[in-house]
Amino acid sequence: MQRALGRDSMVFGHARRVLAALWQDFAGHPEVALKRQLWDGLLREVYGTPIGDDGLFLQHTYLTIIAKTIAAAIFELPATGPEAILSGSALAEAGIHGAVESDFFDWILLDQRGRDLVARMVGEIRRFRLQSAQTDVLKALYESLIDPAQRHDLGEYYTPDWLAAKLTRAVVTAPLTQRVLDPACGSGTFLFHAVRALLGAAEAAGWGRRDALRAACAQVHGMDVHPVAVIFARVTWLLALGPALGGARDLITVPVYLGDALQWNVVDLGDAQEVRVAVPNAKPLTIPGGFAEEQARFEPALQALTDGLAHAEAPATVYRQLRHIAGVTAQDAETLRDTYAHLKSLYDDGRDGIWPYVIRNLQRPLWLSKPKQRADVVLGNPPWVAFRFMSAGMMKQVRDACKKRNLWVGGVLATQQDLSALFMARAVELYLKPGGRIGFVLPYAALNRPAYAGLRAGDFGTNGSLRITEAWSFDERVKPLFPVPASVIIGTRADAQGLPTQVTRYAGALDKAPWNTLTPPRGPVENQFLRHVLLGESLAPFRLLRTPLAVIPADGLKVLDAKNAAAYGHIHLARWLRQTEAAWDENARKDGAGKPKMTLRQRLDHVRGLSLQLPNAGLRVVYAASGTLPSATIVENPEYLVEHKAYWTALRSRAEGQYLCAIINSEAARRRITDMQSKGQGGARDFDNLVWELRIPEYDRKIALHRALAAAAVEAESIAARVELAESAYFTTQRRAIRDALVASGVATKIDALVEQLLEG
Repeated sequence: MQRALGRDSMVFGHARRVLAALWQDFAGHPEVALKRQLWDGLLREVYGTPIGDDGLFLQHTYLTIIAKTIAAAIFELPATGPEAILSGSALAEAGIHGAVESDFFDWILLDQRGRDLVARMVGEIRRFRLQSAQTDVLKALYESLIDPAQRHDLGEYYTPDWLAAKLTRAVVTAPLTQRVLDPACGSGTFLFHAVRALLGAAEAAGWGRRDALRAACAQVHGMDVHPVAVIFARVTWLLALGPALGGARDLITVPVYLGDALQWNVVDLGDAQEVRVAVPNAKPLTIPGGFAEEQARFEPALQALTDGLAHAEAPATVYRQLRHIAGVTAQDAETLRDTYAHLKSLYDDGRDGIWPYVIRNLQRPLWLSKPKQRADVVLGNPPWVAFRFMSAGMMKQVRDACKKRNLWVGGVLATQQDLSALFMARAVELYLKPGGRIGFVLPYAALNRPAYAGLRAGDFGTNGSLRITEAWSFDERVKPLFPVPASVIIGTRADAQGLPTQVTRYAGALDKAPWNTLTPPRGPVENQFLRHVLLGESLAPFRLLRTPLAVIPADGLKVLDAKNAAAYGHIHLARWLRQTEAAWDENARKDGAGKPKMTLRQRLDHVRGLSLQLPNAGLRVVYAASGTLPSATIVENPEYLVEHKAYWTALRSRAEGQYLCAIINSEAARRRITDMQSKGQGGARDFDNLVWELRIPEYDRKIALHRALAAAAVEAESIAARVELAESAYFTTQRRAIRDALVASGVATKIDALVEQLLEG
């Protein structure tokens, strides 16, 4: 899906051109401009800073088209028009409610070019086997399209599926009976695993499909303030139903809502509350708590407002209709009558169609926070936004809210306060039942930094308390994760109890399926086939790190398979290779005839990556193919082999190698190739052969500048060798320690100056 629809796809390139042309024509349209402003206001309301530019709005429009088209395709609905797909009416007619509704992004229907774009997307989406999804498949698509810097501004670090599944298993202990809420659901990763847990338990208990669907709709809820994330989460929630979608569609109402879980827009009025909906360049719309807290009153009231607008009814007429709704007080009816009058003026000005959608969604947080609606389990990954990145207005809101809940540290630590701590405290306060369990993914600093001391104590004053029962640590040794280390805090809404004395620390890398699920081959192997291998992580600037031992099935110049090994009398290697080849044949990619596209031997020597190093290579420079900063060193041991995540070149002399290492490790060279690098979530990441795009002169010992670079590298090698490295430290930490020592000594600056002189010449 990412390859076919993501940033580098032809589909996205076409859509971007169409949307840009449409925006040029419709940006000034009153209703389109209003939707653009409301979208920006939602993002600003919680994240505290204006980040929504026109380019991001168009990207969100594209993503919304995809998500809504997927929603229709999940149910294999007959061909329907673009309007029916984007409004959700096609799904509603099939008995599926709450998945898709008219929102900020259906402005493209104002023009035939937009309708044609939706029709084209229908054809693209029908290619995918959507009911086979085993994870949150939309997350990677979103991450590929939204720039990493923009996601950083939003505090958006999307949780990998393995961690979401692990946390869900830890806190959802009785899926058939527990009411679950993710108040910052993003694209729906946690919702996916919570729904799957419920369906699995229902099947084990012998429940029928209809009962399982009813339970999922009633018990697994999500909410997010990000309008595109909510659309994605609704589709992900549907995808989680998988085979259960086969029947009883009339039972499905997707319980995922657009709303501000922090409830900045809820105003306390003595014993009552009301929801205020911001209107650009006008006074806010007001929804009395008496309506917002009870769906039985809210839905008929909203319908009365919608019908009144459609028929140009007078406010007095709408007031009388509101008074007929059971349980509505005169004061609440008067307030909502005034809201209707305000809506009517907006309607008359052409700023209309979006308001029912906005009002219906933004009252949901207040409804979910009422005692009878609170969850047994709250879980998720709240936004990580540091105090220093917030606007002045947002800073005041956060500071005041933190002070009321014993979370504020202030002073020199004020800039290190983070929205995630307040979010967790508010989630306990607003949405968690007494005795309920909560588990949140948080920044690593939550475990030990002073700015999180109040959260770790669990005492939020009169606003509730948290008994922390468990904590997990995920530092840079865990892959895949986020660009920064993370943690998990799990607790119960009960009397305050701080962080436990023991924290579970995780380390390791998860390989791609299916290889991460296979049992590794075991057994003795002849000593001659054991070789040290240089991985990308074995390399640091001017120094080797750990070099793992591997089984390398090569004899002289020949790469062996099991049959060859047996013929040459290498009995143990032959047995070991039979195990490995059997696993390879079963799991490797197949051709049209069902046979592996490559044999294991062919894969081991792909583009002669192994045989070119046989029997033994000589003196070499080796550098890591990827990383934030380059890492190159000289390798003297001729028996070391280099795997595919590192590059090597043979040397004529050690001085030539020192000259090359100085260049490759320099900031001056890195700066010149950074614009050519591929970009990942953490920024530029791949070096590959890009360094050789620079005009690097061949080493000549007669040239003083070349000799000076080699001499500086000798000095750097000596400094790097003396750095004490913790054996248990992750390789990036070890690299950083070496780089810090090179900078502190001044040799890094010296090398940069020499390389600048070389490359400028």
